[in-house]
Amino acid sequence: MKIVQQDFALNQPGSVKIIVEEQDDLWLAYNIIAKGDTFVADTTRRDVSSDNLNRKKPAPRVKIRLQIKVTDVCY
Repeated sequence: MKIVQQDFALNQPGSVKIIVEEQDDLWLAYNIIAKGDTFVADTTRRDVSSDNLNRKKPAPRVKIRLQIKVTDVCY
């Protein structure tokens, strides 16, 4: 696991930016993630609807920001 950025204090709200590199990193993340936490990730998606499947060029990519709120934690 690579910690890119961290901004938190013990028992206070904060943020950590990580890059998961191996399967074992998910176990470590599981131990610091709690119910009610929020994840934010930037990604890109293509519109692959049936209208766009017949195009000669692939559909353009669209930037999307995902925000996920943790409702339960299990490994």
